[in-house]
Amino acid sequence: MKKKNLAEAAAEIQQLLYQLSQTSITTNETITEAIYQEIKCNPTLKSRLQGALKAGGLEALKAIFNHPLFSIPAETIKGWLEAE
Repeated sequence: MKKKNLAEAAAEIQQLLYQLSQTSITTNETITEAIYQEIKCNPTLKSRLQGALKAGGLEALKAIFNHPLFSIPAETIKGWLEAE
């Protein structure tokens, strides 16, 4: 079950990153804010990411948020997930 949630979270984030890469949004700050808002407004995604963090730690988040155009520190994502 954990692997399924990890895969689902990764797929959802990669889709979001792909969508953002197709827009005029190009700064890391803007991308980071868009992802923060998506995590904040999507409890299912947040839960999946929290599960990924518990199962794989920061390395799992680094893998999920790996994108050639954007650099979002895993520590930032971890902070958002642990904030509430």
